[in-house]
Amino acid sequence: MNALLDFDKIALGDAKPAEARAILRAALEQGSTEAIQRAYTALRSWVWKTLDGRRRDDELHDWFDILKATQARLEHTGRVEAERLRVLQELIDESIAVAQVRSAEAVIRRPHVMDILLQLRNNGSEGRMGRDRIGARLNLRQANLSRILGMMVAAGLIEREPYGKYAAFRLTRTGMAEVNKAHPEREPALADKPRIRSGATRALSYRINLATNLGTPAAAEMAQQRDVAQRVTRFLQRPAEIHNTTDPGRLLVAAGGRSDASAEWVVPASPPPGVGEFHTALDRACSMNSLAYPVNAAATVKKGVAAPPSRRLDHE
Repeated sequence: MNALLDFDKIALGDAKPAEARAILRAALEQGSTEAIQRAYTALRSWVWKTLDGRRRDDELHDWFDILKATQARLEHTGRVEAERLRVLQELIDESIAVAQVRSAEAVIRRPHVMDILLQLRNNGSEGRMGRDRIGARLNLRQANLSRILGMMVAAGLIEREPYGKYAAFRLTRTGMAEVNKAHPEREPALADKPRIRSGATRALSYRINLATNLGTPAAAEMAQQRDVAQRVTRFLQRPAEIHNTTDPGRLLVAAGGRSDASAEWVVPASPPPGVGEFHTALDRACSMNSLAYPVNAAATVKKGVAAPPSRRLDHE
C-alpha cells in the first residue's frame, strides 16, 4: 500500500489504533527524515481533529500509547519531533483525564448546569449569550459562574467564542442533545418573537407600554405592577423596571439594553377589570399581537416621563 496514503488515513482519523501502529512502525524502521516528518505530521493532524471534536472515548488510551511509543523510539535520536510528540501526548492525556472526571452525563447533574443549558437553548436565533448575561439571569457570582462554565466547556456541553470585546457561550451538539432530552418542551425563543429593523442596528433593548387598571386599591396596584415587571422580565429575558408616566392609566416597563432601537408591546387601552383578566390581555399582547416600533435614539426613559410616540416598523 502507498505509504503516503497510509499517513493520510492517520491524519484524517480513518485509521484504527492497530493499523496506525503498523504504519508508524514501518516508518520508524525505514528511519528516513522524510518518513519521520510525515509520521509526526500525521499524528499532529490526528491530535488536532481529536481535540477539535472533543473525543472522550476509550480508544484515546490506545492512541496515547501510540504517541508514547513513537516518542520513545525517536527520543534517543535527538530529533526535534520527539519533543513535539511529547506535547501531543500530554494533550491527549489531558483529554483522557477530562473524560474520566467530567463526562457530560456527570456534569449535567451539577447545580446550575441544566439552567445554563436551558438559557442558551431558549435564546433563539441569537444562539449565544455573554458571561455577564448568564450570571445576571441566574444570579450567580463571577467566581462560581467561571468555574461552572469552564466545567461545561471541558465536558463538551458548550463552547466559548469571541463576541465583540467579550466572550460568549453557545451550545454544542452534545449540549443541545442533552438539554432536549431532559426538557423536550421548549419555551418561546427570541426567534419566535417579533424582531425589528433599525438600519444596521438590531434591537437589543425593549420598552413595553402596558395599560393597567389604576382604579384598584394602592396595595393591590403595587403588587400588580411588580407582577407585571416579573412577567415582562421572563418574556423578554431581560430585567424589567416599572416607571410611572404622565399618561394616566398607563405604565412604562423598561428593559435596558445597548441599542438605539426598541420594541413596544401595547396592551389594549381599556383592559378588562381584574388582575386575572389583565394578565390574560398581557399574555395575548406579548405572544400574539406584538408590534415592533423604533424609538428615537435621543429619547431617554426617565421616571415620570411618558415614552415618545413611535412609528410602526414591519416585522422581519
